[in-house]
Amino acid sequence: MTKREAPEVLFLLATGCAHCPSVLEGLSQLLKQGEIGRMEAVNIVEHPEVAQKVGTRSVPWTRIGGFELEGMLTPAELSRWVDLASQNKGIDTYFSHLLEIQF
Repeated sequence: MTKREAPEVLFLLATGCAHCPSVLEGLSQLLKQGEIGRMEAVNIVEHPEVAQKVGTRSVPWTRIGGFELEGMLTPAELSRWVDLASQNKGIDTYFSHLLEIQF
């Protein structure tokens, strides 16, 4: 059986972003449920250096464990990535995702 550990999340958002509130709400629910161990949400309008440090210019941007994800994510998608990160699995799924979005 694979050991499960609640992953850490870094979430970048911006004032006026249409999709950021729904992704933040989905992540907040996972945090409340104990699926996420720790979450940091940063408004890049106020702290652009954080976006620069991680190398992104678009939001919403989410790092769940070792997975860096961009754009709108549904609660189901967030839960799936959290589950994969919590089990230290899913690197093949992540690489497929990167190919799909032509990273």
